[in-house]
Amino acid sequence: MELTALAYNLNRMRETRIIVWLQAESEGEAFNDILKKIGELHFVNLLLCRAAPVGLLKVYRLLPFPFPRFEPVYIVDVGPYCHKSWSNYGGITARTLPDQIMPGIYVVTDRRTGEHRLSGSSGKFITAFTKGRNISLKYTQPVEFGKVILPNIIENMTRHGELDIPLSVKFRAISRPRHGIESSEVIGVVDWIVIVPCRQLLNIHGVYNMLLEEHWAYYILGAYVAFAIIETLISTAEYYLCHHTHRFDCCGLFVNLRVFCGLLGFGMPIQSSGGVATRQVIMTICVFGLVFSTFFSAKLSTLLTMFPQSSAINTFEDLEAAQISVILDPLTHERKPALYFANGLPYAFFLPENSIYKTAIDDYIRTCESMGFFDKWRKESFIELMYHSKQSRINAKIPTNDFQPLRFRDLNWLCYAADSLAFVVEYCVGHWQKRSSTNAVVLA
Repeated sequence: MELTALAYNLNRMRETRIIVWLQAESEGEAFNDILKKIGELHFVNLLLCRAAPVGLLKVYRLLPFPFPRFEPVYIVDVGPYCHKSWSNYGGITARTLPDQIMPGIYVVTDRRTGEHRLSGSSGKFITAFTKGRNISLKYTQPVEFGKVILPNIIENMTRHGELDIPLSVKFRAISRPRHGIESSEVIGVVDWIVIVPCRQLLNIHGVYNMLLEEHWAYYILGAYVAFAIIETLISTAEYYLCHHTHRFDCCGLFVNLRVFCGLLGFGMPIQSSGGVATRQVIMTICVFGLVFSTFFSAKLSTLLTMFPQSSAINTFEDLEAAQISVILDPLTHERKPALYFANGLPYAFFLPENSIYKTAIDDYIRTCESMGFFDKWRKESFIELMYHSKQSRINAKIPTNDFQPLRFRDLNWLCYAADSLAFVVEYCVGHWQKRSSTNAVVLA
């Protein structure tokens, strides 16, 4: 019970040096109970003192790795009494799992041995640390190159005691650390940004969508309605002024083939278009249609020949419109205009609370940082990542989209659809004209 209360007071400070006075008649059973409790509470620096029956003082030093045991101190008057036990873990096995978030930590296959090994700047650090401190890593589940495990999953596994050295880094929060999780020394400073896909080439469907997004359809419809009303009214007024009997054609306000042909840039005989005013209106419509169709064709030709690409994602609004899934760490920041959340964020390894490896990892981080090993590992990791990514794409034989050139027979369906539509429209207009002839309004 005393050790449990001591562990509560020394939370996140288990490397503190502790002296325990033992009052027991026999050493065997008392030592076993103490060692079992020490293993559960993760004490690493502990001296056990016991008064011998002859009045002498016996001192025992704790050797925590690879399993807790006591070593007698024969010369009590000469120190030091507590050694750096975390400099050699005696081949202890640590459970681990890499998140494989590149380029920090990921698993690759060695070309010479065919075995899996850690890579990335943080992965190389863990490899050097475990080798230098005599620690064996054991994956809790099979791993393969490129299989990402989200940091929150690894964090939950660490909190529940399933991992000893989680191979994952996270932003080191300024606020109070979370329960069950402890951060190591800072291993770097990064900017938290959003990585978005590159701009993609557009196909024919995307090109026409780009044109329609500029409200061309509304412009055409508005011009068609306006010219249809003007042409029908002027033609009726011209016949009325010339004292000719003329039936007011209500159908011309909605379905006007002359305006339709003029807007599409088709040629029409002006001489057969009634009076002078009507001819001027038809000529105006044809000129407008010629300019419009030429401008539209020029822009379409430009888009088809200049390899158009999708719009770039520059803001959070563009990212939301693109409907791309974004994976975020539980740490949240205020949204800013650019695609970044914060800059200068320190990141570190996270470990179980009161981990026996924290002191050793912190010391090794300071050593590697002072010698410039992290910069060296970052450069090596990027080169190795590019190589393995290229090899994985070659081995996977990723299918590519082989685009075929557009041929005339590919437009057969468009011709059939246009002919069918023209037939239906012509039939409906003729039927409408027959019905309206009985209800004609004669202007004299």
